[in-house]
Amino acid sequence: MKTFVLKKAAIFTRSFGFTTVVMSCFYVVISLFKDIPDIEGDKKAGHQNLAIGFGPKRAFWLCISLLEITYGGAIIMGVTSPFLWSKIFTVLAHAITALILWFCANSVNLKSKEAIQSFYMFIVKLLCIENVLVLFVR
Repeated sequence: MKTFVLKKAAIFTRSFGFTTVVMSCFYVVISLFKDIPDIEGDKKAGHQNLAIGFGPKRAFWLCISLLEITYGGAIIMGVTSPFLWSKIFTVLAHAITALILWFCANSVNLKSKEAIQSFYMFIVKLLCIENVLVLFVR
């Protein structure tokens, strides 16, 4: 719109790139994680996915690791911000969210389909929180 309507050059900012990477990571995790609770049904249907190939435990921890790496990147992004308010808020908010994710992940019973589905919904809630947090990254 900026290019065609306002006749100005499109500028891809640091925060735009950050948001794109973070949201992409979250959606990859959500896509991978949704298969973990239904491994038996997927096997019976002949589907192949990460949860079947790696097993539920390895797939679960791969998803958690990817989210923790994403939060680590957000913290680094916050530390390098030229704005003090953005630096403080981004680092603290993402560090707290990463710790909450880690503690909740360690309490999930991977043998319980209900526990895994509940944790999947928790990840969706983290995505909603991240949608707000990325607004403060500068």
